[in-house]
Amino acid sequence: MVKQDREIVPVRRPMRDSFDPQDLDQPSCIAFQPNIDETCMLSPQLLNMLPHFNGESLKEDPYAHIQEFFDICKTQHIRGLNADEIKLLLFPFSSKGDAKMWLRSLPTNSITA
Repeated sequence: MVKQDREIVPVRRPMRDSFDPQDLDQPSCIAFQPNIDETCMLSPQLLNMLPHFNGESLKEDPYAHIQEFFDICKTQHIRGLNADEIKLLLFPFSSKGDAKMWLRSLPTNSITA
C-alpha cells in the first residue's frame, strides 16, 4: 500500500471578502413580476402569521399547510395584485428547512400563476 501525502493548501483571501455573500442573485423558480407602481411592504406581523412547512417530518401534513396558507392569503389585500399573485409573493416565506431547499432546487420560472 502506497501512502500519498496530500497537503491541503488553504485559499488565501482578504478577510473583508469573507463577509460578502457568494450567491445572492440566484434566479427564482417563481415566475412573478408584480405589476404595481409602488413598493410593496410586507409587514412582519403578516410574515409571522404564515404557517411554516419544513418537509422534514412525516407528521407534517402538506395539505393542511396549504389550506392554512390559502386561508391567510384570502385575508390579504395588496393594491395591484390579484389573489394568485399574493399567494406567489407570500409562498416562499412559508417554506423552511427541506421544503425551502426543494423550492430553491426547482428550475427557474417553473412556477407560474
